[in-house]
Amino acid sequence: MTSAFNGQVYPANPFGGDVISGSYDGSAVLVSAQLAMETDEGNWLVAIACDNCFDTGATTASTGNWSYLQAPMTWTIRAKRSF
Repeated sequence: MTSAFNGQVYPANPFGGDVISGSYDGSAVLVSAQLAMETDEGNWLVAIACDNCFDTGATTASTGNWSYLQAPMTWTIRAKRSF
């Protein structure tokens, strides 16, 4: 990579290798799910949901030489009452 400011040449990967550091991560399968139940009258709704249900470790983004990890498994329970 060449700097436009002073013409200095910088290595694309300062740590060596063919892939620019922080720019590659293998594929991963992430599963999210939700189950909701509502009363016949529609007055009550209860839902349970999970994100990253199998707690898969994966990279969601890469910027420069840093990789950002996928959020761990999380569960949510919601209840709603309509009047």
